[in-house]
Order: sequence, then structure tokens, then C-alpha cells
Amino acid sequence: MKNTFVTLAMLLTMGVVVALFLYFREYFEVKVLVLDIVVSLLLVLQSGFFICSPLVDTSKQPHREVGMLGLNIMTMSFITVLSVAVIFAGLFFNISFTLQLLAQLLLLAFYFFGLYTSLLAGDKVAEVYVKEQQKKAGKIMLTQQLDDFLFDVESSADLSPSLQARIKEVKTAMRYITPSNSPDAYELEQKMSQTISDMRVQLRDPELNQKAIETNVELLERLYVRRNNLRD
Repeated sequence: MKNTFVTLAMLLTMGVVVALFLYFREYFEVKVLVLDIVVSLLLVLQSGFFICSPLVDTSKQPHREVGMLGLNIMTMSFITVLSVAVIFAGLFFNISFTLQLLAQLLLLAFYFFGLYTSLLAGDKVAEVYVKEQQKKAGKIMLTQQLDDFLFDVESSADLSPSLQARIKEVKTAMRYITPSNSPDAYELEQKMSQTISDMRVQLRDPELNQKAIETNVELLERLYVRRNNLRD
């Protein structure tokens, strides 16, 4: 519905622009008149497309548009003001068609350069997002594993309260781990994950495996300390 109204507004604006130029056509050379109409319609179209497209597409997690938004607005504003200035300068100072054409082409080149720069900015935002997600992946995986393991632990009446408390302490401390995608961090996270998996297996017979679970809890604590000391 929004795009429909914007399209109608664009068509109406374009019609008004053309009508105004035709009304004052006696003040323009024919070729200048055609150039100014084309430039004005392009300015209306770029504004319409910008309004129709979402400023930030929430369905796409990297949010490339966040990095592109500022540069897009700056480029649009800069080009629009200068293009209109060229049109009025040509009208009031009788600038030749050739100079006006060159000026508008130069502004068009700046516009494409601005678009290219905004795309680079958007790619940078997406790249940073992906890196941050990679850093968080290990922490998220371990937190989920510990949540599942704690659910099993709380369902077992045979595991000592002291061991349960230590496991919960590790789970709480996991929140303060600094995300990292370094090889050392990945290796430690994999070891922690394997240790948690081993304990889940051992928990099937907690009375028999009490000592083994305690040993693995100690190992998990040591691995946590080493992982917590790692920074990118």
C-alpha cells in the first residue's frame, strides 16, 4: 500500500515537473529544455526509489543498509541540490547547453561514485556482523549445551549438590566470556563441548559415574579459566 501511494505521488510530481517546464518553455532552448526535464525526472525517480525501499531490512540480519543509509542520503542530497543549481544557473546566467550537459554528467558520475562507496560501507557492516556472529557461535553453543545438561542434572537426584552448584557456577560464568574466533579459542570451546557431552553420557548412571563426573567438572572449570583469559 505504501509503495502504491509513493508511485502515485511520483507520477503526479513528474507530471507537474514536465508541465512546469513546458509552461516556461519560451525561456529555454529546446535541447536545454529536454536536458532539464530528463534531469528533473531522474531526481524525482531517485527520491521515489529511496522512499520505496526499506531503510533497514529487518529480515536480513547483517543490516547492510545501516552502513549504506548515511552515504545514500548525503549523496542524494548533494546531487539533487547541485543538479537543481545547474538548471537555475543555466536559466539565469544563460549558460550554454554543452556546459550544462557536462555539469550534469559530472554530477551523475559523482552519484555513481557515491553509490559505489555506500555499497562498500554496506559490505563492511555485513562483514563485521559475520565476524561477530562467528565469535559468538562457540559461546552460544556452550551455553545451550550447559542449559541442556543442567536440565538433566536437576532431574537427577543422585548427583551431589556440591557438583550441581559448581556446574551452575560455570554456566553463570559463561556469560562473561569474551567472544573470539581465534584458533585457540575454538580449540578450547571444542574441548569444553566434548567434556559436557561426556558428562551427559555419564549422568545416565550418576551413582556409578560420580567420580568421573567430578573429574570432568574440574576439567571444565580449568578449560573455562583458560578460555576466559583469551582475547582476540
